Amino acid sequence: MPLIFSSSEGKCKFTGHTAFASITTITGPGTSPNCITLVTPVDSYGIGKKGNYFTFTMTLEQCFFEADGITITPSLPTGTDFCDTSVSTDAFFSTVTGTYTITGGELHDKKHGTTLVTGGSGEITSSVDHCAMSTAPYGNSVVTTMTGTIEFPPIT
Repeated sequence: MPLIFSSSEGKCKFTGHTAFASITTITGPGTSPNCITLVTPVDSYGIGKKGNYFTFTMTLEQCFFEADGITITPSLPTGTDFCDTSVSTDAFFSTVTGTYTITGGELHDKKHGTTLVTGGSGEITSSVDHCAMSTAPYGNSVVTTMTGTIEFPPIT
């Protein structure tokens, strides 16, 4: 299956203003006919501008919908399978839900120096507008929320 590269920016309690990067691959169908399952074959990154970062893996499900919000069953959306109102099977929107597991990272502060991240986990929810900039599939506008915990060793 092809590798899908994603990058974004956002705010995080742990890292502040953060750049994110991930690579996912499709591993098969999802729980509904309009969904696919995605996993990260390598660690994803969230890196803050002060050097704080965390790495994580994800298991996700992406479900596709046509312009009127009706579910569609794409075999695998490509650039020609998005945003054409004359075709009832084109994807306009999708949702992405799943879990993440933190695999590492570092926190840098003046008082304690460098503290390693020991773990953590949580949930991811995204809503995707594939036709936001009138081009597909790279006109995507995505709003993602990651909620969960990040774990550190006891500070001595």
